[in-house]
Amino acid sequence: MTTLTMLQEAVTDLLTAGGIPAMGAFPKEDRVHRTRPLAVVGVREVAVTPAAFGDCLGDSPQGELLGQQVRATVRLTLYSPPETGEEGCRQLLDQTAGVIFRGRPGGLRPEKWVMGETSFDQTRGMFRAELIAVYGGMLTAVTTGETFFLDFAVKGGLTI
Repeated sequence: MTTLTMLQEAVTDLLTAGGIPAMGAFPKEDRVHRTRPLAVVGVREVAVTPAAFGDCLGDSPQGELLGQQVRATVRLTLYSPPETGEEGCRQLLDQTAGVIFRGRPGGLRPEKWVMGETSFDQTRGMFRAELIAVYGGMLTAVTTGETFFLDFAVKGGLTI
């Protein structure tokens, strides 16, 4: 499983646990059921930057500790049935933002989110809104004398 898929699944699981039906954006399939709300989750961007000079954070009992900062931008497309109206879509948007604010998918912490306008999607026959969520975290790894990298892991979360 790829890192992007793991991140997409972590956000999907967070939303589902928060009571919001959710699924990954990829692979593409008919996502909209027209009878219930749905959040479609896709990873939009991931940026990794050094956390220290040469990524070295110091020593640990297992070897040298390395670290990098990571920021992930996730795009959520929210669909709401037409009978709930635009207000139902705004409520779904608000509920989703609350779950995003309180959750830590894969150990990443929420930094910000941007809510888009709601509109009626003629093609799908449902109300639609977007929410962009930005998460941050620290990737850490240990090097030993025998191997270069063991694994990068989000502190408290995913192993990459």
